[in-house]
Amino acid sequence: ISRNSICGDGTDWQSFLLLPSRLAQNPLYGQIYALWLTNLVMVFFPFLTLLVLNSIIAYTIRKSLQKVKYNQRFQ
Repeated sequence: ISRNSICGDGTDWQSFLLLPSRLAQNPLYGQIYALWLTNLVMVFFPFLTLLVLNSIIAYTIRKSLQKVKYNQRFQ
């Protein structure tokens, strides 16, 4: 945060400027954070989680159906 020199007395919110830090200005940080980390968290991780959970559900249903078929043979 820095003071806006155009505004004289600096008593209201318009007298301050919000500037990015040196880290945020670094292009490597922008590429790694904005591109790769954001894609991992917002795209790949949710799909991977859905894939794993759906696989567990499908495996559980398949085992349950096999048990039902096995139990129906002996009734």
